[in-house]
Amino acid sequence: MRQRAFVLTTDSRHNLPIYPNLARTMTPAAINQLWVADITYIRLRTEFIYLAVVLDAFSRRVIGWALGRTLEAELAVVALRCTVRLYGDAAGASRSTAGQSDYEIIRQFFRTEPDFRVTYHYKSSNPLVRDRVNAVNSMLHNNERERRLLVNPCCKQLIRDLERVSWKADSNENLLPQFDKTDPGLTHVSDALGYLIDSEFALRQMGGPKSSVLF
Repeated sequence: MRQRAFVLTTDSRHNLPIYPNLARTMTPAAINQLWVADITYIRLRTEFIYLAVVLDAFSRRVIGWALGRTLEAELAVVALRCTVRLYGDAAGASRSTAGQSDYEIIRQFFRTEPDFRVTYHYKSSNPLVRDRVNAVNSMLHNNERERRLLVNPCCKQLIRDLERVSWKADSNENLLPQFDKTDPGLTHVSDALGYLIDSEFALRQMGGPKSSVLF
């Protein structure tokens, strides 16, 4: 009996850095909270090819994939790069640079990058600042003490924003429904996070996250 050829796709005997499994204790409750990836092989008549896939751990939806003839790191990078979801400020559709909107400039760039599959997620008008803040806070730590947003320690600017951004106050120290932008280095990164979370996990009118799978 002829044995089937076996292709080894995992090699743990190396001196390269081994990164901690940040997802070991995570149980995703909605989409886009955790992506996982794996590489396998596909047998053809005369050769093997390799398939790298990135999945959303909650919906099991394929986020990106790539085929290649080698197991080089570039295969996994292409699988991750294949899908780009762009979130942002509604004003970017009208704010112009050299006669073009910000999003049109981004679209033109990706037209020259055929490896990327880009989807755009921005509203015709921006949600209220307080709604974005509430949506972010509900992901960080909600009333049921659930933590549904993991911030990688490498995201130092985002962590700085989340720790320091505060509401603006008037001359009588009454808080206003807008950010204090005295420090020009703050609010940009956390604001961007707010657009993403508002788009995918915005709070319902009666409270709580949206329950439907958006994609």
